[in-house]
Amino acid sequence: MSGRQYLCGTSAGGIDRGLLAKARATSIGDTGREDIRGDHSAKLPSKYLEYQFLPLLVFVGTFIFWVHCSYALGFAATLVLGFALVVFNVQIVVSNLNAIRLYVLHVSTLSLPATLFGGLVGLLLAQGYFYSYAAFGDRMQYLKMKADHPATGVQDAAGITFENDVAPDLSMVVGLKAHGEVYCVAPVLKKGTDPTSAPPIQFWAVGTNCCEYRYKFQCGQLGPDAHAGLVRHDFSNEVLQILPMNSADRFYRKAVDVATSLYPVSSNSTSAVLVEWTKDASDNSGIWWAGFYQALLASFCFFLFTLPLACILAIQYDASYHQRLHAEQHF
Repeated sequence: MSGRQYLCGTSAGGIDRGLLAKARATSIGDTGREDIRGDHSAKLPSKYLEYQFLPLLVFVGTFIFWVHCSYALGFAATLVLGFALVVFNVQIVVSNLNAIRLYVLHVSTLSLPATLFGGLVGLLLAQGYFYSYAAFGDRMQYLKMKADHPATGVQDAAGITFENDVAPDLSMVVGLKAHGEVYCVAPVLKKGTDPTSAPPIQFWAVGTNCCEYRYKFQCGQLGPDAHAGLVRHDFSNEVLQILPMNSADRFYRKAVDVATSLYPVSSNSTSAVLVEWTKDASDNSGIWWAGFYQALLASFCFFLFTLPLACILAIQYDASYHQRLHAEQHF
């Protein structure tokens, strides 16, 4: 044995100093196990951001999916696809309840309410705004319309431009309050028409939260140069009639019935055409922007809703990490 020579480093225990320095540089400790402490300091803060913004992205993606697919494929097909997404998400959560993959469990848990609420918001946005916006180009524009033109002949209208002497009669306003909103209506008549001798009202100017109970109708673009209306169409499904946001047309028509009982005018509330008064009946960009603002508001509310849960799960992830680190140190 004395005749043999061994090449050993000068460090204690025979460990080469160069190898030890290299191991420390690559986060390998003296024990030979991976040291994840340095890596964790950079990763942990990002978990709070991931837990907050990943479900927000799922939420936004889900309601965009609903808006697009419910118009392109129909409500029933979109409902089936949405249900499949929820089931898939639940399956991921359940399969990871007892697994070590805590990160996957947390992300799927946060994505589940994002999928549910995103679908609901997408449904409301599609029914309340984007159906009307998308269908606008497929409908007709009517010009130089008389106030007494039969409403049954313009049910396919996207916009109507009336004669210059036609405007909403602001002396016969009704504001119907329902579900925290005020649904305002005013009959569209030729200026100077005696209501007692006028034919049945065919067109009604409408709006939400823009009038008092019987006066101050300020809906749409009123003025001497405004003689047009964007026609409202009810795209809501019968299943969705319980949702207030999708019941606006029903409340407008109830307000029309109230108006005919209060004022000396008559109208068929079922066939009457509801219009949003404007200067240009060919521009419906306001509907798109209204839906866009509602989408932003819904996204912000969901962000606040998930903030506490995201923080709790991030803290749980942190605690789990330190527990694993402690176990490795005593291995």
